[in-house]
Amino acid sequence: MSTLLIKPLHAQRLEVRCNVGDAIVANLAVHIVFFFERKLDTRALTDAFAHALTNLPIFAGRMALVGGTMRIRCEGQGVPFTSVSSDRTLDDAIRSASEDKGLWLVDPVNGATARWGLGPLCKVRVTQLADAATAIGFSWHHAIGDMQTLMHFMNAWAAAAAGKPLAEPLIVEDRAAYLDERLPADGAREPGVRCLGLAEFARSAIYLAKHARKQRTLSLYFGADEIARMHDAYGKRTRSPLPGGSAPALRTFFPGRSATALRTSVPGRSAPALRTFFPGRSAPALRLSANDVVCAHVSEALMKADPAVDRRTLAIAVNARNRCGLDRMLVGNIITTLNLDLRRGEAASSIAERIRHNVDHFADEHCDMRINQQFLDSAGAWRGARCVSTAFDPAQWNPIVSNQSGFGLYRIRFEGVYTSYCTPLMKSPVAGLGALVEGADGRGLVFQMSLPPKEFEVMSSPAIREHVHRFRCEADDIPRLHREVHR
Repeated sequence: MSTLLIKPLHAQRLEVRCNVGDAIVANLAVHIVFFFERKLDTRALTDAFAHALTNLPIFAGRMALVGGTMRIRCEGQGVPFTSVSSDRTLDDAIRSASEDKGLWLVDPVNGATARWGLGPLCKVRVTQLADAATAIGFSWHHAIGDMQTLMHFMNAWAAAAAGKPLAEPLIVEDRAAYLDERLPADGAREPGVRCLGLAEFARSAIYLAKHARKQRTLSLYFGADEIARMHDAYGKRTRSPLPGGSAPALRTFFPGRSATALRTSVPGRSAPALRTFFPGRSAPALRLSANDVVCAHVSEALMKADPAVDRRTLAIAVNARNRCGLDRMLVGNIITTLNLDLRRGEAASSIAERIRHNVDHFADEHCDMRINQQFLDSAGAWRGARCVSTAFDPAQWNPIVSNQSGFGLYRIRFEGVYTSYCTPLMKSPVAGLGALVEGADGRGLVFQMSLPPKEFEVMSSPAIREHVHRFRCEADDIPRLHREVHR
């Protein structure tokens, strides 16, 4: 094993003032693993990584606190880059990642200590596996940015490795001021953030110390055919890419008729909506995405996991770049949460409809980024350090789901080989954090969520599994990996 501190080729001094989107994730780090069916050249990877850091120096920075405000100070400090060999195979590595035993594939950033400037904001581990495969484990502090920010870096890294030009990211030094000038008027009337009380803060700290490590990762795979049947059963139709191959499918369902599919591919963008009118109607019916139905489908099942809980709040991370017309190359946490009340017994079709309605009306009814920033600014440094999403409740976990599909995870290529599998490692201090990501080779969707042991056991029971996969058929074309790992 060897570890190098990789620095940008040319130090670019920046001091990025964090905003409220960064403050609410100040204790969180994100871990993700990319798998490649080839033994990649580690030296070439490190050389290209330095070029990518020059393009995005924020990953090489360190946190600082200036006047009570979080800053990311970029002075070319560097990223620890570890290379190691393992006698485990690709299948072994993927299986361990799905069974909460995959931390050997990453060098995890400690979010809680890194926020105070104690340690790097990014770490990388490259593992050469026994069967001439490679795993790249990437861990970064969430204050750097969201999933789209990570993909800016991964695309820059891959481009540098291939000797291609690197796309220019948009790094602003005052995130709050930049967004205040460009966001539309807030549709939300109430902030989507709050400050924990001292008793809540203490309860959260106790949970982190005693119980967070006991959380288990629920991992459910839904194939493209299975998702299509969900749409058929829920009486709606897909409008955004349905993962299942190189060309995402748009499916339209009509009562009493077979499904028809229009194939299209728009890299980096949602597919255009199909506008189908029904006889006797003056307007098209509500159109659901694959993510809508899968998220609603699992939410319905989660509400069955604890008979003592009748309500939870479903928080869905919304990318404001897309919804508010912001620059897609903007670096940072340009996201906020859309909160929906979940009620025991509500049908998945109803949940899916509410998700789609609220996402479609996000900009004019639910965008709360400006009012959230105003709340944080008025809270002061001491209370602001305890700023969280209103969906976070130390007394009762709530599902908080981010969409990690549609970002091109399976278009990352090194040495002519594309990503064969990609998975987040759900090691979170908070129960209920989840993600939707494409399955192996970009086919289907995987829903992952970190749950307390009791809820994990219920959701893993044969009865719940059978209910969750009631739309699956034995003849479905499911990748071998998912048949073996996500049973």
